[in-house]
Amino acid sequence: MNPIETESRVGVKIRQIREGYHPARIGGQIKVLFIGESPPEPKNNKIKFFYLANSHLFWITKKAFSMAYNQQWVHNEEFLRFFQSLGCYLDDLCCNPVNHLNDEKRVQKREEGIRFLSKRILDARPAAIVTLMRQIEDHVGRAVLGASFVMIFETLPFPRFRAVRTYKEGLVDILSKLIKEGILPH
Repeated sequence: MNPIETESRVGVKIRQIREGYHPARIGGQIKVLFIGESPPEPKNNKIKFFYLANSHLFWITKKAFSMAYNQQWVHNEEFLRFFQSLGCYLDDLCCNPVNHLNDEKRVQKREEGIRFLSKRILDARPAAIVTLMRQIEDHVGRAVLGASFVMIFETLPFPRFRAVRTYKEGLVDILSKLIKEGILPH
């Protein structure tokens, strides 16, 4: 089964927005694949999403990149294009929102997402994967094993509440490591 066949309207819209920032759109390839749990469930008909530059994940990630690269971006679109130009890309374990589901359903959707994510990882062949939520580390790890090739694998907590500082500092450390290893440019 193709995951696109089962995407919700929100999932389709998010995918279309996300694909506009794929490194291949500018002749590049994915070097660092960031993986979240799922696109966010809209609240009051508003979608908060990294690639719409209006989510908490976006702001904290932008801040970490600013620290790692000692650079500021006046416009959010400039940062998103910088992120893209580095070969960075954000994907999700699940193609549809799961943050509104009960724990049992949420875990079931994560399990279902593993083989589809594994295929996307195999197609992309990134040099590094950064999981953006500790609760999905095992699922993403199994998707990586299914893709059967070696890359750097890191996990950060989702940047909420007390984890904001840990996420930001952890991401700066990971970016520094990837720069030092030549995966990302200086």
